[in-house]
Amino acid sequence: MEITTSSPDYLRGDELIVQTVLKAEGKYDVFYAVILPGGDFITLREDETISTLNEILPYKVGMVINGMRSERVLTIPVLPDLTPGEYMILGVIVKNGENIFAHDAIIATGSAMFQFFAFPVLSDGGSSAGALN
Repeated sequence: MEITTSSPDYLRGDELIVQTVLKAEGKYDVFYAVILPGGDFITLREDETISTLNEILPYKVGMVINGMRSERVLTIPVLPDLTPGEYMILGVIVKNGENIFAHDAIIATGSAMFQFFAFPVLSDGGSSAGALN
């Protein structure tokens, strides 16, 4: 399982695109979580439903994967109230109908990191926050 984001760094108004490549043969349950800067997480569903904090919802149950399958998991604008910091997208492929916490049920995992900055980062390592005053 490979997970990629359209960029490693984002500012307000940028568009976040998350894509995956799944490699397996058979029928599986697929999960995607976004790990937030404080350690909590949300999970994503194929119908674009987002879970409540720390609730595990499957992205899709019974997904048929025959060899290699590409998916666009998420396309959203980075919202102004997003907490600045480092985020992780975590994906898990599990045997169909199995418990995600059963170690022998996990077929593959993947992850990608990205950062959200409240202000543009200047080349000297500072931020442009002072320029807004």
